[in-house]
Amino acid sequence: MDRITISLCMIVKNEERYLEACLESASRHVDEIIIVDTGSTDSTVEIAKRFNAKIYDFEWIGDFAAARNCSIENATGDYILIMDADERVDEQADLQQELREKLDVYEVVIKNYMQGQIILAGNHVNLRLFKNHCGFRFEGAIHEQLVNHQMTTRPSRGRVDFVLHHLGYLKVVSKSKNKRQRNLDILKKAIEKEPTGFNYYNLGMEYRAEQQWEEAFHMFVKAFKEGQHLVIADAIVYEIGQCARNLGWYTDGIEILKVALPSFPHFTDLFFQLASLYVEHGYIKDAEMLFKKCLEMGDSKQGTFTLEGHGSYFAHLKLAEICLLTGRTMDAFEYALLALRGRKIPTALELYIRATMLVNVPAEDLYENVRQVYPLKDGQRKKDLVGALFALRHPMLEHVFTDLGFVVEESVLAVAKQTSGQYEEARAIWNQHDRIAGDMVGKDVILLAILLQDLDLLNRFKHDLNFNKREWKVLKQLVNREQPEPGKTELTADLEKLFVELVEYLIVLREDDVFEFLSVWLMQATVPTQVDMAKILDNYQLSNVAFDFLMNLLEVHPNHPDILRVSGDICYRHQQWQDALSFYTKLLEVQPENTSYERLYDLFERTGNPQQAKAIVREMAGKFPLSLWAEAKASESK
Repeated sequence: MDRITISLCMIVKNEERYLEACLESASRHVDEIIIVDTGSTDSTVEIAKRFNAKIYDFEWIGDFAAARNCSIENATGDYILIMDADERVDEQADLQQELREKLDVYEVVIKNYMQGQIILAGNHVNLRLFKNHCGFRFEGAIHEQLVNHQMTTRPSRGRVDFVLHHLGYLKVVSKSKNKRQRNLDILKKAIEKEPTGFNYYNLGMEYRAEQQWEEAFHMFVKAFKEGQHLVIADAIVYEIGQCARNLGWYTDGIEILKVALPSFPHFTDLFFQLASLYVEHGYIKDAEMLFKKCLEMGDSKQGTFTLEGHGSYFAHLKLAEICLLTGRTMDAFEYALLALRGRKIPTALELYIRATMLVNVPAEDLYENVRQVYPLKDGQRKKDLVGALFALRHPMLEHVFTDLGFVVEESVLAVAKQTSGQYEEARAIWNQHDRIAGDMVGKDVILLAILLQDLDLLNRFKHDLNFNKREWKVLKQLVNREQPEPGKTELTADLEKLFVELVEYLIVLREDDVFEFLSVWLMQATVPTQVDMAKILDNYQLSNVAFDFLMNLLEVHPNHPDILRVSGDICYRHQQWQDALSFYTKLLEVQPENTSYERLYDLFERTGNPQQAKAIVREMAGKFPLSLWAEAKASESK
């Protein structure tokens, strides 16, 4: 077969940081390099010359399509490959093999690397490889589209097996405000002339980049209305869901995605997005059903946009979070382990360690378990582990960073001493400092002051702890072990949040006496905060203590839904079926919401009452039309 010639066509401006690596990756695959420079003032042009590129100066007129067309007009190859400077051709690519069928145009998967707590990858598909000299051109002043008005039949189309690696989202300097505004102005003018789905989508993406979620939502909705036929329709619906989540518009988002879902049966990411909307809206059954569906489907192989992990480790992670939320600790442990095996991400590691704490894995066994599922082969992995243990205030923190030879800050060392019960050593470290990061270690200093009844330690960092005069008075009373005055002590929201954190801290430290003292103070808190304390007790398998605490609350607040819900949950997990039924039935009377019905359904299913379970499902399907799960279950029961 004769060699097919390929022209690499690029538009650039001030890309000295990325261009050399881009051309290095592409040069062996192409026969000529066409560079259209729109005004570089750095060494971009000199770099291009080293690769024997044909360079054309182009005066920028605010039109990306015009610049793209300038590049392809000067190309002589049989095919044209379009790339940006921050992209790389995959090392395994074989373009001659890919073009053996000589189709008109080829989709190329662009793998986008995104900087966050870790580097993640998301994929989107674009038309980047196409025949030359047959009418292909670009249209659109911004986010230009490949079109062909010359061909009388639909162009033949395929997808190549190689990917282009896009590093642009890792850039230290993001797009400037001026460029954003420039793009907005261009797109608004484009919409005035052509109110197409594609233009609305691109305007939505600009608003999204600025986190103007409401404006973005409305643009994406218009884009979907006008562009359901577009190749990017799946990405449009996904973005509608993302905006709805950020706005808390769960009903709107669920309604749109639920209707759209059948049109994209293989787009795992859309199932994941809808599941995320459901869990944030409290529709736990729906969320769990869809996250499991994501695992069945696997990561998307189709769609113009995909994110790595939505059909694998991210879905496992979300299921682990749901299991923790619903008190299924062992299931949470298993899902967290599966997430870690899928991808070594710090969030999964922290969730896994938290689950081991709740299922009473001995602290000394944890380290060995972690080394097996999260091999500590580099400095970042070690940092992840120390960070997770620090966040959870795990008793093994000091042992682990000492064994790893990991150097930590003094504040972390003080916390490590404290979590392992070395209170005097921790106090000695704190007393060497005049300032602390109150938002990071404030609770540690407060707890140590309470444990040691050390008012001087508390006062030492008064200015860093950021409490008002009334709150400070309460903290001093705690350190002095004074009892609250019934009916006269009012806890602020910040103090209540702190107290809940201290309660869990004390349980981990097994400081029972101080825990009982602090519990008396927590009885002055609001009911939701007291219920949160009961949930923590139950999580750490202190269910009897939690239940007794709730029963005392119930005497004063007999119809409070939070008390009824958590009391029922404890009874359910301990197979006290009649008591659970009593609490859940009462809960349904005072709070006839989706989650209340879900609990009754689970109870009837677990206790072998299929007819009552079916009756509950039918009622749910009528009351909660948002629920796909109830709809499916009701259909099964007919």
